[in-house]
Amino acid sequence: CKGDNLTPVGNITINLRGTNGAALPTTGTSRLYIYDNIAPSTTIDAVTFDDGEPYIFGTATNQSVFILLVCTDNIAGSKCSNTKYCTGSESCIPTTAGNSFTISTEGKTYVRFQSTDNIGNTETIQSKVVIIDKTPPTTATVEAPANTKHYKTATMPASFSGKAKDNTGGSGLNTNSATFYIKRASDNKYWTGSMWSSSITWLPTTHIATTGDTEVTWTSSITLPPWS
Repeated sequence: CKGDNLTPVGNITINLRGTNGAALPTTGTSRLYIYDNIAPSTTIDAVTFDDGEPYIFGTATNQSVFILLVCTDNIAGSKCSNTKYCTGSESCIPTTAGNSFTISTEGKTYVRFQSTDNIGNTETIQSKVVIIDKTPPTTATVEAPANTKHYKTATMPASFSGKAKDNTGGSGLNTNSATFYIKRASDNKYWTGSMWSSSITWLPTTHIATTGDTEVTWTSSITLPPWS
């Protein structure tokens, strides 16, 4: 005999026995069938390659990023069979089997991955973004005061300003990340914001954050030295 179209909602036990002409049943044999239609799940962890610090997906780092994928099946499932991933565009298809790899390419890289259990249940593709920027900003200029222009005390600008931008393909500039220094030619000392010092002092500026190679205008945000 046979039974067709079994669609269980959980684990099932099947016991089959026969009865002879004297109405005496045989001893049945039980079989447990484990019903599993739940896909496994995959977690992803990442650390920066040089210092081993946790990496937050979607943020920029100047280091390569080491990725670890871990598959977990449900407690009564058929267990994980494989994990596959791809790196590149936001539409790449996971075909590379493995659970650890390193991303070193500068720019934005999509990491897409999914796991399959031993009876073919496959999870929906997951996606994360890694941003690597190892190239310093390409532009940092001073526009006020103007280069080589002669000034008197009364004509010196009340604040210094200029332009800055990241390299093409870069992650952009953080808010107020541009800095500058003022060096006095007569004794090679540097302005600290309150006095002249023999040690170089990078002075803060004010500007908005940018993305990519968008140019931004910065303005000095410290007290300038007396020019008299």
